[in-house]
Amino acid sequence: MNYFLFYKNKKWKKIIKEFDQLPQKTNRIGSVLVILFLILVMGNFGFTIYMLSQIDWSLYR
Repeated sequence: MNYFLFYKNKKWKKIIKEFDQLPQKTNRIGSVLVILFLILVMGNFGFTIYMLSQIDWSLYR
């Protein structure tokens, strides 16, 4: 699938050129959004682990 989407017509070169032409402000905004998303995902995972630790598992064995 990767071959047909990116490598066959060398679309990957066009994509890299397009992203290289983005202004620095747009790159910063994108980086901040990605970092916030990762923090949200990791926080959600930690909260899930905490909530699972609160369950009395002896009731389910």
